[in-house]
Amino acid sequence: MVPMTITVISAIQELTCKPEWYGVTVFNDGPSPVYMDVNRTYNAVNFTTPLNPLEHLNFDYDQPVIVRLYFQCLAAQSTSVRLFARY
Repeated sequence: MVPMTITVISAIQELTCKPEWYGVTVFNDGPSPVYMDVNRTYNAVNFTTPLNPLEHLNFDYDQPVIVRLYFQCLAAQSTSVRLFARY
């Protein structure tokens, strides 16, 4: 696993995964909820359930299918997210 930390803001942020990833574990270290999706972009705040502070989420696949990750917070919010990628 390769760890990395990003700061998420209210603008949609794209993270390109090269080479493609088999999986990723996302930890929201807070202080705000984060909205995210894998391999597709749209206004995530309107369509996904937030990952709240101190929660984590796993994406695991048998093949390397994760090409991009998208992150977004609500207006005037930001949060710190840790990623542990598997490729």
